[in-house]
Amino acid sequence: MERIKYLDYLKAFAIYLVVYGHLLCDYADEQASSPVCITIYSFHMALFMSLSGYFFQSSLKKSFTEVLKSKAVQLLIPLVVWDIMKTLVYAALNPDTATAIVEHYIRKGGPLHGFWYLKTLFILYIANYLIYKVVKKDWVAAIVSCTIFLILPDMNFTSIMCPFFWLGYFIHSQKGLFDNKFTILFSIATIIVILGFVWKQEYAYNQKDNSPDIYLLRFAIGSAASIVLFKLFEGISPYIEKIDYKNIITKIGGCTLGIYCIHMFFYMDIFWGNTLHICGNELYIALWGLVILMLCFLIVTLLKKTRITALLVGIKYNKGNNTHKTN
Repeated sequence: MERIKYLDYLKAFAIYLVVYGHLLCDYADEQASSPVCITIYSFHMALFMSLSGYFFQSSLKKSFTEVLKSKAVQLLIPLVVWDIMKTLVYAALNPDTATAIVEHYIRKGGPLHGFWYLKTLFILYIANYLIYKVVKKDWVAAIVSCTIFLILPDMNFTSIMCPFFWLGYFIHSQKGLFDNKFTILFSIATIIVILGFVWKQEYAYNQKDNSPDIYLLRFAIGSAASIVLFKLFEGISPYIEKIDYKNIITKIGGCTLGIYCIHMFFYMDIFWGNTLHICGNELYIALWGLVILMLCFLIVTLLKKTRITALLVGIKYNKGNNTHKTN
């Protein structure tokens, strides 16, 4: 599939929010209670899941074996390798408690415990592929899928993330509906009302309460923000392209999976604690978020140059021109 500029720009923005959001939770003066942190956590993973769902249509043209293999390679290999590596690095940096760290990691399920987004995306891709092939109609498949994941025990936020996966799919397949001015204006109004008058920290996707009213509120704000941001970045893409020096933003958008895995190392307190604790101001931390984002991007750029290391960052290696292909 030919890369779409505005989607890469949107993915670059989304991965920056992931990096920035994690830093805010640990280093902002108010930590997770920071208004900026609360706002980011109201939509940023919903946006990421919608971006993943946007590409689901192309997977439906493949056989189940092809989809299973490609998603296992793209998602599960980075998940296992980086999660084990993160634990070993943390243990090495804390030699006095290294044995206890490794034992705790094994008891918690090893790689099954970390990098929740990769696990959730793998589960949704495979399950939704099978459901679609059985029912044959996308709207029916979406309803059945969301209902199943709502009834089943929640596995790494599958219940709340499933609707956003299908939202991305329909943004792609039902473009006219989401180009409608009423849909966009209604989404903007939803964001203003919820963030202005209703939203609280406990409504974020990663909180435990899954009561119906909170679930609907999470879905409303996540969907509205995703729709608006899709349309916003589509509109401003020509302006971003003018300032996209050497296609850096485009390339960052094509490396989000690797950046997601690697950035986990860079917000450990043992690396940045003294620097980031100097000032808990959101703007100061935002600048450090950019620094960490660029460090991760440089590492991914190096890793994608060989066939084996490209697997670690979810990139399909192409020897001929050293380009990459990801979703």
